Amino acid sequence: MVKIRNLRIKFLSFALDEYDRRMWSGTVFMEYQSLKEASADIHFVSCAPKVPYWHKAICWSFRMLNRLHLTKKQFAYSNSYLYRTVVAKQLATINFNDCDAILVVAHSVIVSALPPMSTPIVYMTDAPYSGIENYYPEVSNLYSFSSRQANAISKNAWERSKLVITSSDWAKQHAIDDYGIAGDKIKVVEFGANLRSPHLGKCIKDYCSKAKLNILLSGVNWQRKGGDIAVACCQALQEKGLDVTLFIVGMEVPSEYRHLAFIKPIGFLNKNIPAQYNKYVELLLDTDIFLFPTRAECSAIVTCEAAAFGIPIFTYDTGGLGNYVVNGVNGYRLSMDSTGVNFANCIYSSYIKSELEKLSSGATMLFNAKLNWEIWADKVLTYICTIVDK
Repeated sequence: MVKIRNLRIKFLSFALDEYDRRMWSGTVFMEYQSLKEASADIHFVSCAPKVPYWHKAICWSFRMLNRLHLTKKQFAYSNSYLYRTVVAKQLATINFNDCDAILVVAHSVIVSALPPMSTPIVYMTDAPYSGIENYYPEVSNLYSFSSRQANAISKNAWERSKLVITSSDWAKQHAIDDYGIAGDKIKVVEFGANLRSPHLGKCIKDYCSKAKLNILLSGVNWQRKGGDIAVACCQALQEKGLDVTLFIVGMEVPSEYRHLAFIKPIGFLNKNIPAQYNKYVELLLDTDIFLFPTRAECSAIVTCEAAAFGIPIFTYDTGGLGNYVVNGVNGYRLSMDSTGVNFANCIYSSYIKSELEKLSSGATMLFNAKLNWEIWADKVLTYICTIVDK
């Protein structure tokens, strides 16, 4: 078998460089660094193309049609044949013959735009396009031609790749059912926490002496992340006699909720800025419950970060969250018709049964067992070795 230290890998991404923490919420950075730390001979290649002005003009035209209410349809340019031609020109300048494997992160259009080659392609993704279309609002109601192109590019990426690493069983099943991809070439490896801290995997919360519960809601989109459900949940918990504070990170609180005393808006915290990064870590250390009523989610990094700090998670049973929140182990996944009161009942039941500490311990266990980047890198490199050998 090829030894990991002898593997030569080209790591392809639209990130500007290997230190870019913005791409894919910092996941690209963590994946690259983790593989590098695992002793792989890995070389970062940015394939971000320069988009022609006339392409931008076309995108602007589609947006204007939408804004003028002439249509409600959307055009997915980043998953279009038009964009693929630009990416292909960028990739044509790269030598792919000096490595054992090509690792493409997140973007199916990169895989689809690669020139013909014998070097095995490994594609890492959190979902096929068929899984996110009409699931995430931002990729819903596409023009029919745009939907066909996006799915054709996505399917081609899954078919061309000798190995696909995906982050959930949900994503794998979508690829099998929607695109007819062979299940044996799809490997599920969960993501890790996009944090570096000595506290990771060592925190088990003590709820016995807790007179007040700190609840965290994190995200950018208030509607998709279920902000209204979180507020209703905390109101119901207060009615049950629990003293709770809801810390809201990353999103603006709508005006109708700002008068509520139990809400503490934190705003957006940029992990690239040390002071804000440290504030986020301190917030996680002080958090007792992670409330995550998201309506659409492939694989949320924030669930790995909650697990890293031993925080029980209460979320919806949707998307790929089943790989990250295990009922009765590190939290609970509620049915999609659950209300804020239902979430409150679940949390309250765990509180009065003294189950929260057990869930905290389970969160730490899951983080150390699979929800960390060291485990992720070891599994990914092992899988790559098996295809390079053949």
